[in-house]
Amino acid sequence: MGYSFASLLDYDNRLDLAVSIIGSTPTTLVVPQSAIVDSAILVPSSLKLMFVDSGKLEVLSGGVVTFDSSANIIAPASMKVKTGSGTFVFTNGGEVHLGWWGTTLVSEVQEAVDSLVNGGVLLLPACNINVGLNEKIELLENVHLRGVGELSKFSSVSGRTVPMIQVNGVSHVQIEGIHMLGGAPISESTRFGQLEIKGDANHVVQDIKVQNCRFGGAGYVGIWLKPESNEIIEHIQLIGNTCLDISHPIYVGHLEERTGDLIRNLLIKRNHCRGVGDAGCDGIKLRQSVVDVLIENNYCEGSTGDGIDLYASGDRICIIGNILENNGVQGVDLKTDDTLSPTHWGKGRQVTIKNNIMRENGWSGVSIVAKPSQGDEWPYSVNVVGNEIYKNGRQGIVAGGRDINVLGNLVHQNSQDQTLSTVLGGIRIEGFIDEHTPPNVTYSEKINIDGNICWDNKTSNTNIVYSGIYVVQTVKHCTLSNNLLVNELSQTTQKTLGITVANEATDILLKDNQSTGHEAPTHVSPNMSIGNLVDVLGESIVVELGDFSGNFNLKIPIFSPNTNSCLFAGFFTNSLSLPGSNQNYLNAKVYRKGIGSAPDEEVFYLYTTELGSSLQPFVAASMGAPKGGQKVNKGEVVYIHLYSVGSVYLKNAVIDLRYVTF
Repeated sequence: MGYSFASLLDYDNRLDLAVSIIGSTPTTLVVPQSAIVDSAILVPSSLKLMFVDSGKLEVLSGGVVTFDSSANIIAPASMKVKTGSGTFVFTNGGEVHLGWWGTTLVSEVQEAVDSLVNGGVLLLPACNINVGLNEKIELLENVHLRGVGELSKFSSVSGRTVPMIQVNGVSHVQIEGIHMLGGAPISESTRFGQLEIKGDANHVVQDIKVQNCRFGGAGYVGIWLKPESNEIIEHIQLIGNTCLDISHPIYVGHLEERTGDLIRNLLIKRNHCRGVGDAGCDGIKLRQSVVDVLIENNYCEGSTGDGIDLYASGDRICIIGNILENNGVQGVDLKTDDTLSPTHWGKGRQVTIKNNIMRENGWSGVSIVAKPSQGDEWPYSVNVVGNEIYKNGRQGIVAGGRDINVLGNLVHQNSQDQTLSTVLGGIRIEGFIDEHTPPNVTYSEKINIDGNICWDNKTSNTNIVYSGIYVVQTVKHCTLSNNLLVNELSQTTQKTLGITVANEATDILLKDNQSTGHEAPTHVSPNMSIGNLVDVLGESIVVELGDFSGNFNLKIPIFSPNTNSCLFAGFFTNSLSLPGSNQNYLNAKVYRKGIGSAPDEEVFYLYTTELGSSLQPFVAASMGAPKGGQKVNKGEVVYIHLYSVGSVYLKNAVIDLRYVTF
């Protein structure tokens, strides 16, 4: 059955009369001029109102026109068809045009939103809505706010006391293609976002999407997920937004401590972020009680703070395929804080940082650090995998915590900040020492550094020691294997090291690393530098020396490596007791044999006179810290010099050499 046409003028320009007479007959009713509505009218789905010329409905106070859906109205998108203080209601939603109410006032936008009582789509044209200092727009459940991009603008001057748009305790909301500009808060105590998403203590708020929007200007936060205590927000998508030159482009979590709040199942993808202000203005910030997050393919550049900051927060986070460049502090910053209780704030655990490009950040590409007052406040279960990290001011990667994998990264040309006087370089693994007297030490432990390629992590500053991989003394249970460290740039007077393990690091396994081209005048083995009292696990060779008695003076070759090696420990064992008096003693020295006319270099020694008593049988006696000859190149020879005085008997004597290859 087709629609018949009629004019509202045929019914004395009264909509109530037309609805009553037409009933359910499919009709297109032309509205050519303004008509007054002062009562509640239900327009059936079979009746379409076509607005032409100056046609509109002036709905007075108390008047309500209820439509089945937006399909009941035929009018241009920019035509204002409703005036007055009464209301339109669309029971089954559809797509409504803001122009039907007007395109200049916040009240017109709110009225259009409120008309979609059960949800629907509000289409915004190119417009500029000036949002007053105390005005805000609150979205309803199931409402989709869709603009045309940068030209659908909401703007405000500084001094605001509320956000411009708020999703407050409602679910299934989409905001797409709008532009929010300006609106800084009136003071630091009234901080808010241009767009805020809040929860509800009585139910879970879920399914919110913000996509292809633009945020900027003098605002404090662009998009702020901001639940209060005992509120849960979940299944949130922030996709394809541009957030530039605002203090905090994307902020997830509350500023102050909350209890029982939670943000979970969050997707942050393809956003362009730049935060400006102080060192705390980050591109993307996660703060407090945030779990199950995918941060993917974002471009975070030029922030005065970090590119991505997981501040005392972030459990089960994947940071994948982002470009993080030219930020003032870190590319990715994962940290805890001893002033923030882990009961209510996250610890930074089960985090994967993978396939990102991090370059030219002021400090490090990746920073994983903590200031723990208790051991379980450390970041843990962290994977840093397959990233390219280069030309950052300090280290490429600095990491502290537990259960950390640093795998397959390209780390090069870092340590660009020439104003510092410290140890910099490619990868640094560290624990934490507080400022108490005596200091409390918290160890980083269970660290795996495997398959990374580090090269040219240095500048021309001669006051800095540059190390490709540096393991400090507050680290234990750490494996370094299959890493390649190369210094290709020409040396001037810089001090460059390959792998450095500091004094007193514990249970460090070094295996199958390659390190070449490093130079440091004060280090005898710059490609592999191992400090004193380091508990290193590497390769081991045990050589049987044989049986000797009386006075003897022997040189016995014991080792020739098939790759460059660094000797870090030696142990001497005999099946009989060895005396240590001035009349009866044994001197055992290990040397690296010089090539050609080069002198032999001592590596280890054992003087039984220095033991204080005889050396007991079947006791592995340490031969002390290595001396200058600890670096042994491929094909060179290591020998032991045995010299005895008096009654000395070697029976089944062996030497155990510990070394690492590079």
